[in-house]
Amino acid sequence: MSILLKDLNIEIPFKVQKILSVKIVQKCNEHAVAAIDVMLEDGQKVEDIYSLNEKTNIVLLQKGNDKKPILFSGVLMDLQVSMIQDVCIVSLTAKSNSILLDIKKKRRSFQHTENKYQSLFEQIIRTEYQGDFIDTASNGKTQNRVIIQYDETDWAFLLRLASQLNTIVIPDILSDKPKMYIGLPNGETYKEQAQHYRIIRKTDKYMIQNQNFDEKSLLDFTYFKIETEHDYELGDTILYRDFYFIVIEKEMILQHGKMICYYQLCKKEGVFTNTFYNAVFMGLSIDGKVLDVKKDCLKLHLCIDETQDAAKCHWFPYNTLYTTEGQTGYYSMPQVGDSVKLYSPKTDESQMYARLVNRTDGKQNTKTQYISTKRFGNIHKKEMVLSPTTIDFVASEQKCAVNMDYSSGITLTGSAGIQINTANLMRLEANKIVFQATDRIMATTPKANVIVDEIMHFKA
Repeated sequence: MSILLKDLNIEIPFKVQKILSVKIVQKCNEHAVAAIDVMLEDGQKVEDIYSLNEKTNIVLLQKGNDKKPILFSGVLMDLQVSMIQDVCIVSLTAKSNSILLDIKKKRRSFQHTENKYQSLFEQIIRTEYQGDFIDTASNGKTQNRVIIQYDETDWAFLLRLASQLNTIVIPDILSDKPKMYIGLPNGETYKEQAQHYRIIRKTDKYMIQNQNFDEKSLLDFTYFKIETEHDYELGDTILYRDFYFIVIEKEMILQHGKMICYYQLCKKEGVFTNTFYNAVFMGLSIDGKVLDVKKDCLKLHLCIDETQDAAKCHWFPYNTLYTTEGQTGYYSMPQVGDSVKLYSPKTDESQMYARLVNRTDGKQNTKTQYISTKRFGNIHKKEMVLSPTTIDFVASEQKCAVNMDYSSGITLTGSAGIQINTANLMRLEANKIVFQATDRIMATTPKANVIVDEIMHFKA
């Protein structure tokens, strides 16, 4: 059934005398776009047009079609007014309401790996925009990885989530709210006998696909472009020239008083999206607060999140300075409450790992005032200090310590005693050896001893 110009009507907040031109373009993974030119009625104030804004919804209707009374519903994006011999022409450009997801860039993380993709879609589309979606792709699949939205609009993020399912997103053009299909819609099946068509085979994309991604058939990169007066939807199945195809692109243009539709068709196996990533992650670091520590992994509350449930945190590996797979190496984990950097070496955020503890008290901490002094310590006050002239090993502040000083030598301090054990010979050699005690000095063997207190005792 043809759609005629006389049956078209447009809902906008001013009086229209005539619709001059209409062009509606729909593609997978893109916002639908409608370009409409109208002639205003005589006496219509041009100033009234300026009342249109980003909240204005443009609706193109067709009379006499109860099954599909709306051809397009979308948000006004561009407006131009032309005066030609006292005739006012208004050119409108509108996009599907999915554009509302493509305005503000956001930063947040989704760390709960058992979370389902459908829950992610629901949070983004329904909770935040009061929109709706039909998910035909995820089939209950969980994310199984940490997912981070960083400097992406919700639309860009949604496309990236869909790519992890190797599927497409199709915006709905009939709703006055954001509505979309995740995956191919369960459309209708029609038989088409269009006489005008073109065949396109994208061999370059086929070669790139098979060299870098999952192998596909050359038929998956073969497309038909047909011209017809019949109105189909993206996702519909078309029986054409004895083959079944899927509608993946649609262009509807007003020509000679009726709407002519141009479709791009392909095999169902050719409707897919390779997984793609957010390029901003390459080399990116995000600050995070340590919530928990286990072995060589950390749970983090990232600075891009307002709140974080520790029970639903992802375990991020912590970058060890040196290790040889458990044989030798260095092991020193941050403490709960420490601030660390979560680093991404690639564009895939699932490869991120924690590294570098951020010092937050550097200006006030007395231990960080001298750049030539190096320190390594823990929260139990065990510390190693390397200064230009000394090396100190401290077990309990100054109650148990070893001090090696360039000028004064080595000092052992022990509030609970100092014990030296050896299974073999111990030799002390020096120009002068001094033993000093406040009570007594004892040297003993199983058969003899020497005791020095008020007097000197020898026993053999």
